[in-house]
Amino acid sequence: MGKTALIMSDKFKKYNFGKFHPLKPERVLLTWELIKGLGLHERENCVVAEPVMAKDDQIGILHDKDYIEFIKKVTREQQQQQKISDKTIVEGLKYNLGPGDNPIFPFMHEGSAIVVGGTMVAINTVFEDNGITKAFNAAGGLHHAMAGQASGFCIYNDPAIGILSLLEKHDNDDLRVMYIDVDAHHGDGVQAAFYDNPNVLTVSIHESGKYLFPGTGFPDEIGVDAGEGYSINVPLPPFTFDDTYLDILDELLPDLVKAFSPDLIVSQNGVDTHCLDPLTNLGLTTRGHKGIFQRINDLSNKYCHGKLVAIGGGGYNLSVVPRSWTMLFAELLGVLDELPEEIPKDLLESLNITAANEPIPKLFVDPTDCKEIKTRRTSYKFLEAQELYVQEISFKIKQDILPLIQGRK
Repeated sequence: MGKTALIMSDKFKKYNFGKFHPLKPERVLLTWELIKGLGLHERENCVVAEPVMAKDDQIGILHDKDYIEFIKKVTREQQQQQKISDKTIVEGLKYNLGPGDNPIFPFMHEGSAIVVGGTMVAINTVFEDNGITKAFNAAGGLHHAMAGQASGFCIYNDPAIGILSLLEKHDNDDLRVMYIDVDAHHGDGVQAAFYDNPNVLTVSIHESGKYLFPGTGFPDEIGVDAGEGYSINVPLPPFTFDDTYLDILDELLPDLVKAFSPDLIVSQNGVDTHCLDPLTNLGLTTRGHKGIFQRINDLSNKYCHGKLVAIGGGGYNLSVVPRSWTMLFAELLGVLDELPEEIPKDLLESLNITAANEPIPKLFVDPTDCKEIKTRRTSYKFLEAQELYVQEISFKIKQDILPLIQGRK
């Protein structure tokens, strides 16, 4: 078994939209505290690595120059004047920055560039022949950012930049990367970056855009030109829960991985699919998250020599995120089954000081009789409808899209 790199730094705290924004840097800090508290970072097959702030030309492999310059400009203004001019505020609207999802914040460029650098370090580390086959950057997964605009709490699109940089570095090697996005929100920015590229297969499994931002990610979004067939979208109805979700993975992912034969899998592991997440409407539990992580890791071991880069993503309930992402990291290390059933009491008390109003439960895996979970489960007719949906969408993808990938293998 190869080693696993953990990309971690206090510098990730700079990516901070402010105390009233739902994307809280505490998510990453709590995950780091829980990983350290359990001693996972000291395992023999764990390598802790520091992120390196991405340079402008690296970010510019995806993002427009004027957009990057504006992000740097507002960062300078805030640092020098402690205030942004009215002219700059108006200019920011052009880039989807301002009141709402993407408020301007201090250290915006540095905070965003260090996240990008963390994912680039993760990808490059795994792809070098150095005995490290897996890596985890919990701060990454900012999958909504577009070339010239911020979107959905995302300033720079770290997964797209990391993959593009790898492809550029291995331009003549016909390198193939499979990107699997299990966030509750459609991975629209990554899809857009590779929509005509047959070397990157993007798979996004998310709550339907009929009900949730960004309003995209429907089955007919399959790519264009040479990339036709290399964009897979599985929109889910609200209240989809563990069994249905895992059935979809089992139905689709093995066939897609076999057909595409990736050299590397990059997974975006948003955990806002959880039933307690305040911004989404799905019904998963940490039990489901555990099953997702195991399946993706197994596919990397079976089909691409274990090479897997796992990054974070959405997740807006502090009682959920650190538990799920710690299980993800333990799975990458190969020690998930060794985690204690309960988080040690003294560690839990320490974590809950940071978690404040969202206390972390003592169990890693949510109990099946949890009241909040049971309220998400409805009638048997609804469950039957979910099962039918899985069958229908799996059949459609296998019939219409899989042959396009197989035909170009």
